[in-house]
Amino acid sequence: MKYIYLCSGAVAKQLEFVSKNKENHNYNQTKSTTYIWPNTTNKETINPIDINAIKADYKIRDIVILDRVRGVTTVTIASDHINRTGENYLIGNTPHNGMPRFSDASSLYKEKTGSVFESYGAKYNMVGLTKTGNKIVSEWLAPIALVWSYVGATVVGRGIPENIKHYNGE
Repeated sequence: MKYIYLCSGAVAKQLEFVSKNKENHNYNQTKSTTYIWPNTTNKETINPIDINAIKADYKIRDIVILDRVRGVTTVTIASDHINRTGENYLIGNTPHNGMPRFSDASSLYKEKTGSVFESYGAKYNMVGLTKTGNKIVSEWLAPIALVWSYVGATVVGRGIPENIKHYNGE
């Protein structure tokens, strides 16, 4: 089974997913893939307690995190990120479950070749920038990937432009 975490309801809407709601998250399952996304992208839904519970319930070791991006026309690989969202969902929520207070984010993404995602969160729709050099404007990848990495998942980051309506996990 492949697990894909969508950074927001906007990604789920773009992919036209119908969901089953379970507590703070929504789920859509196909034969080989489970898609998961938060009801709202905030510290009440994305935190070590909730993400670790999802990880344990589904026995997730590897997670693909899918975020909205601008300035590209194909699915893009994240190899690093810059967090400009103003959010860090670990603050006030660590240490958790015997894990350290601060996580090492230096090697957060599985792939080392790709682009730097510059996440803007709630300001995503107001940012006029698109791809600059190897930086790509994204919505929520940075703070969400940090939490998944903190709870011990191997993180694969992907950006999906607005022109794509289907994603198979590659």
